[in-house]
Amino acid sequence: MASRILPRLTLFHHPACQLCLNASSALTSIQSRLPPNTFTLERINIHEEGNEKWKDVYGWDVPVIHLGEERVLMHRIGEGDVERVLRERGVWPAAAEEKKDWGHRRRQRARFRGMTCRSIPVPSRPRFSTAAPTAPVNSTRDT
Repeated sequence: MASRILPRLTLFHHPACQLCLNASSALTSIQSRLPPNTFTLERINIHEEGNEKWKDVYGWDVPVIHLGEERVLMHRIGEGDVERVLRERGVWPAAAEEKKDWGHRRRQRARFRGMTCRSIPVPSRPRFSTAAPTAPVNSTRDT
């Protein structure tokens, strides 16, 4: 059986970067949603010894994601961005289309368990006055 070469995603980052942390969590989330062995993920800290080449190339322009040798994403990277690139490049598996995560609906229902539209209290009076605004009275002013 011939082994399949997996596409390689490389995240160039440095640890003191919040955008890098967001990109890393987006990649981890995408990787957990897809079947195993869809792609390999490599994280390169550009400030570590031995990565001077990448520090010279990107400096403070991180995070950066490469797919293979091609730069595909930079800076503000979310799950939607990664998913879009993987779909465009044909890395996203067709089986992942059928798998839907309805967990958010279950969590939402659990959060509002026991509450229906009828159980939400309705205020008996308006929150704000409907009377026309009056001019303020200034008692210190002499006319």
